[in-house]
Amino acid sequence: MADLAVGGRCKCNGHASRCVYDKLGKMVCDCKHNTAGSDCEKCKPYFADRPWGRATSEDAHQCM
Repeated sequence: MADLAVGGRCKCNGHASRCVYDKLGKMVCDCKHNTAGSDCEKCKPYFADRPWGRATSEDAHQCM
C-alpha cells in the first residue's frame, strides 16, 4: 500500500494507517515513521538524516 485515502480527504503518502481530526476539525494523517505534516509530507525536526520519501510496500522510508 503506497497511499491511504479516507473519504478522499486524507492522503498520507504511505506514512499513516488512519486519519484524525485536528483542533480545527480538519482531517489530518496520524503520521508514523518520524514524519510530520497534515499529509505526512516531511520529516519531523531532528529526523532529517535520511531525506523524506513516500513509503512503499517494500520500504517504509522512515525518517531518521
